[in-house]
Amino acid sequence: SLSRHFAYTINTRNMDREDLERGMTGRHEITGYDLMFVAPEGFVPKKAALGKNITQEEAAQTAIRNRFFQDLKDASDGNTYTALYYWLTAVEFLDDKQVLVHPLKPLDTGAIRMLSPLHRLALVATLQHGVMTPLLYSRVFRAGISAGEILLRELRDKKLLFEDTPGRFVPNPILVPAVLKVLREGNLVYD
Repeated sequence: SLSRHFAYTINTRNMDREDLERGMTGRHEITGYDLMFVAPEGFVPKKAALGKNITQEEAAQTAIRNRFFQDLKDASDGNTYTALYYWLTAVEFLDDKQVLVHPLKPLDTGAIRMLSPLHRLALVATLQHGVMTPLLYSRVFRAGISAGEILLRELRDKKLLFEDTPGRFVPNPILVPAVLKVLREGNLVYD
């Protein structure tokens, strides 16, 4: 167990909103950058009862920040890799002191939706097993090894799988939530 070797462990799977917020903003707080969150289009923060030293602008920033991290949690499904990807695409460094954090832009899942049923089933099997090889593919789908190799390489070329060692394919951790969403919509994966 990891706890024998480390005094403190952090679960980086299925992080909640607060964990994602701490993870993404911690680095910026250390460097001294001020984070300024940009409101999503059409977002109007609720009027909150202001505390003694809280301005309307600070209350609005808090509401926008909360919305951003809730959207980040929803989009990434708590997946740290995906959350970091979204975070890096959302931040814009203005100067030596300030970083703008733009609203999230959803991943385009059109390419995943356009996959053939066989490609989708191969993704399901890869997600279930955590890894897929042409030999394993041939056993799961009762197909030739060369057919599995071609299909897995096609999924690799679409960046849906990584080939971590020659002939061994694993899911792209950044795209797993988007892939799962499409597979759920197609009733190929159930929670």
